Amino acid sequence: MTNWKPINFSDDFWRIDREIQQFMECVFGSYSWKPSVDVYETDKEIVILVEIAGVNKEDIEVFIQGNIVTVRGTRKEPDINRKEAYHQMEINYGTFERVIPLPVFVREEDAKASFQNGILKIVFPKVTRVTNIPIEEGNV
Repeated sequence: MTNWKPINFSDDFWRIDREIQQFMECVFGSYSWKPSVDVYETDKEIVILVEIAGVNKEDIEVFIQGNIVTVRGTRKEPDINRKEAYHQMEINYGTFERVIPLPVFVREEDAKASFQNGILKIVFPKVTRVTNIPIEEGNV
């Protein structure tokens, strides 16, 4: 009998996804980078954290439509002497966008956002009210 070992494709999948995304952006153009995002839930809220160090608050836009939150903005390149020889260049500049599906319904009109130390924090109160729909006899 052979022992079955599950294969973890997770790391390979995400590496390939990143490479395909980079290729598509080079060929077709798009947002030049995607910031890292954390989404967590408390008893009363959904919280989104977006890591966008080096971005000015004025260069960030946040939208919600239905249960989809979009964070969009621009990280401007610093003024540097282009005669410098880079040995490593990993910081992404230019426009970015993240589209974040929310796991539950929220009260979007009560959302709050703050930006500190390169982290954008968006807090949505969860919908807690349940509406009973009475059932009537006969045709509606």
